[in-house]
Amino acid sequence: MIKHKLFLNKPIKNNIGLLELKSNFNLPDDYFSFLSSHNGAEGFVQEQYLILWKAEELLEFNNAYEVREYVDNLFLIGSNGGGEGIGYDLETMDIVMIPFIGMNRKYIKVIAKSIEELLSGKWKI
Repeated sequence: MIKHKLFLNKPIKNNIGLLELKSNFNLPDDYFSFLSSHNGAEGFVQEQYLILWKAEELLEFNNAYEVREYVDNLFLIGSNGGGEGIGYDLETMDIVMIPFIGMNRKYIKVIAKSIEELLSGKWKI
């Protein structure tokens, strides 16, 4: 069994990016606290690999993956390092996983109810 080997980034230096995200997307406060404290992370959480993007990468990656073109009310915050994105379902505020190829709401899987639950490794695919 793989234990936690998650490497947390340093705190964010410029909160302007967070203010922009907060004004445009109604993401949970605990996620903004995580970004302020760690500004992303990468590594294993239990047996799952997790990449949480930096605040300054969020809009860029969401645009690059054309998320709004394929799925309404989804905002990606990272990936599993493979073929799936991890993000917030903005309708329910659940943290979900969705394939990058064939991105469609019907393939969304809820994996956590909060960033704390996601980081605890209590989620399953």
